[in-house]
Order: sequence, then structure tokens, then C-alpha cells
Amino acid sequence: MAAAWLGAEQLAGVLYGGSRLVISNRAADATTLILEAVVVVLHGDDGSRRLKAAQGLALFPGKSEIIDDLPPAATPLVAAEAFLQFRHGETHRMLDGYATIEGTAATPLDSIEVGIVDTAGAEAVGGTPLPDAPDYAVFARVDA
Repeated sequence: MAAAWLGAEQLAGVLYGGSRLVISNRAADATTLILEAVVVVLHGDDGSRRLKAAQGLALFPGKSEIIDDLPPAATPLVAAEAFLQFRHGETHRMLDGYATIEGTAATPLDSIEVGIVDTAGAEAVGGTPLPDAPDYAVFARVDA
């Protein structure tokens, strides 16, 4: 059987056209807020969308997870939205949060971080307070 070569350009796209997603629990160490699941939609400049879901994360405060197995985008990523689900360890209450970020074709979103932070640090990452837990905020930002 003859191989159907993909070529250098398509293979390089996996390295250079891929995206990196960091999921972080930046809540204070004294808290018991655990990030359990996240769904992220990455929006391409051409209107395309790619979906990534991660469940069973169990990210305790100070922990993060890197997802870099996203398929490469044909066009620059210009927006992302994330739905995050948390569990408060002491009350076992589930909390939901939603965050968005926008870029442009000239400044695409190559590496994105989404997660939760205490409201004291929310301004630094552009966080949005959780309606059901005002001590915390969810965020989506370009990961430096």
C-alpha cells in the first residue's frame, strides 16, 4: 500500500497552528473550591468552532491542567468561551461559571487560560464574579 503523504506544510500546522488551553484553580489555598469540569469553545476567524470538554478534573486550589492536544486551526483563533463547573468541598454545592475572551486575526489566541480566582485577584485576570459565590470569579485570558 502506498502512503498518502501529508506534506511538510500540513505537519508544521500541528506544531505552529495548534492552541494551548490551561485550566486553573487560582482560589486561595485555604478554600475548598474544586474545579470539576470545563467546556471550552474556540472560535476561528472563519466562523469555525472547536469544542473541548474535560470532566473529572478535581483541580484543587493552586492546581492547573494543560490541554495542548487541540487540533490545529485552519484560521486564527479570535475568541473563546468557557463553561466551568465547581464543587464547594465543605457544602458539596455545585457552582457554574461562564467566561469569554476575544482576540483578533492580527493578535490570535494561541494560548488561553480559563479558571477561577478569588475576587481579590479578579481584576488582574479580567474575572467575572460568580453570582452564587461572590467571593470567587471566573476568568478567561491570554496565557503569557
